[in-house]
Amino acid sequence: MILKFGTDLNTIKLVPSRITQSLYGKETLFGDTTYNLLNFNAYMELDYEWNKFVFSIGARTSKYLNIGINRFYYQPRLSLGYSINSDKGLLLSLSNTTQAIHSVVNYNSVTENELWLPSTNYLKPEVAKIYTFGYFDRKFINNKTFFKVNLYYKLFYNQIDYLRDGDRFNIFNSVTQGGFDQQFESQGNGNSYGIELLMDKTFGNFNGWIAYSYGRTFRKFDKINNGTTFRGNFDRPHNVSLVGSYVLNDRWSMSSVFIFQSGRPVTLPTGIMLDENNQYSYIFDGRNNERMPAYHRLDVGLKYSREGKRGIVDWNFGLFNAYARRNPNSISIRRGFNSTGNDEIFVNQNSIFQFIPSFSYAYRWK
Repeated sequence: MILKFGTDLNTIKLVPSRITQSLYGKETLFGDTTYNLLNFNAYMELDYEWNKFVFSIGARTSKYLNIGINRFYYQPRLSLGYSINSDKGLLLSLSNTTQAIHSVVNYNSVTENELWLPSTNYLKPEVAKIYTFGYFDRKFINNKTFFKVNLYYKLFYNQIDYLRDGDRFNIFNSVTQGGFDQQFESQGNGNSYGIELLMDKTFGNFNGWIAYSYGRTFRKFDKINNGTTFRGNFDRPHNVSLVGSYVLNDRWSMSSVFIFQSGRPVTLPTGIMLDENNQYSYIFDGRNNERMPAYHRLDVGLKYSREGKRGIVDWNFGLFNAYARRNPNSISIRRGFNSTGNDEIFVNQNSIFQFIPSFSYAYRWK
């Protein structure tokens, strides 16, 4: 029996409504609302082994303090392991987690725009309930490969998102109208489920691992998508990773990494309309109604190592995205005319960082 316990105290400073503008060497400040957050955590965990079973039961308590906010959260955790034999086993875990800092990402730009926000009376801390079940085998396939499969199901509460897809955080509204948090829809719910598989070879001249996962993520808000469930921003069903390295001799080795991911959801218009003011506007039939093209790339590397009397020299040569795939980073929409002169929606894919060569040198003293 093993008892573990501890505490930690975190202080975080967030200024979500601050922007500076430099003109002719002078700096102008718009808004300076600062949130000093205090988060105190205490945890206790008890591990116990009995026959072929391993039990772990514990809890984490959190005290969250912000301006006018004083909240206490209890987060229980339970895991159970069963050893089929010395190499095979089953794992089951249940846990509740709470997060007082929110992350909101806007994908409608060349680079992702991530915003961190504190919990307020309107934006309540996010809560997740996580259930997992797994199986592992340390001597899979001729006793040379580690294999693991994991099933999971998650429930999410107090989620936040932009009210309209493609919105950006308006700093000036937060300053003039007061309350940055009113720009977001809060108290959304969601769920996620999937399966994860891993095979890992860790000895011999050739080493590597293969990982595949299938998962779905959904969200639901009262004021978004007419209150109906839609695909979450991180809903990328298929994920594949292939990693390999091969030792050529005592000085040279090579490695490669291949990654494939389903395209993330994106909201695209389904038509164009002319309103009573003779202004064209797009017609949308739902949040995240389409999906971007898949993301995939191959990275390769070559390493040369030489050991001297006083140290070891490493030369590393690499190539990111070796076959120069133009992976989609964002989507832009424009109205135009087709060959017959009729209105048409044109969707353009924006890409950054094709192939990138790299080189590094390291010297390690003995």
